[in-house]
Amino acid sequence: MARVLKEYDQRKNEILDAAQELFYSRGYEQTPVNSIIEKVGISKGTFYHYFQSKEQLLDSLAERVTNQVLAHLEKMLDKPNLDAIAKLNLMFAGSASWKAANREVIIALMNAMYNDNNLLMRKKINTRTIAAASPLMARIVHQGITEGVFNTSFPDDISEMLFQLMTGFGEKFAEIFPTLEEHPENKAQIIKILEMYQDAIERFLGAPRGSIKLGSRAALEKIIG
Repeated sequence: MARVLKEYDQRKNEILDAAQELFYSRGYEQTPVNSIIEKVGISKGTFYHYFQSKEQLLDSLAERVTNQVLAHLEKMLDKPNLDAIAKLNLMFAGSASWKAANREVIIALMNAMYNDNNLLMRKKINTRTIAAASPLMARIVHQGITEGVFNTSFPDDISEMLFQLMTGFGEKFAEIFPTLEEHPENKAQIIKILEMYQDAIERFLGAPRGSIKLGSRAALEKIIG
């Protein structure tokens, strides 16, 4: 039974991998099911054995991305020796460092995710991620309240708003990033926006001024080039 389950999961992931690649390169709306079938090399019946529709496949893809985000958050929560601010900054620093080390991948992902043809895919991924990850973020916020470094009467609602803020930062970053080659002066605007979001997060949490860092300045400058 375990061998059959493994084969099932492997095939399902092959379909998801192919779909993700095609969605990123062509756009969700411009990728018919037949293109995914051809790329994987399976029959139409096999595809529909795993997914009833392209929409269901997109839901599964969003779930997989969400699980990756949750795994990252859970690593932060598994460090009992860290205070809440350190956990939050470590989470942000880890994300920024990965992006800095994988700049070309980030460019490709950004071009795909923020393409107008992928509005539905982006919305599904963002909505699912915020809903699933907010309870984990709330644990960090509650810890900060207990430690006396955060001051908010709405820890659970604030946790969801933090992810919404980060989604907003991602939108602004994706809007400006493509302009940097022709307008390198816009780098200053990105840094200003980063500082603005850091300030907003501190105010939402009631955290000390200058305590929250969305990654290092060096990592950001490496990302924007």
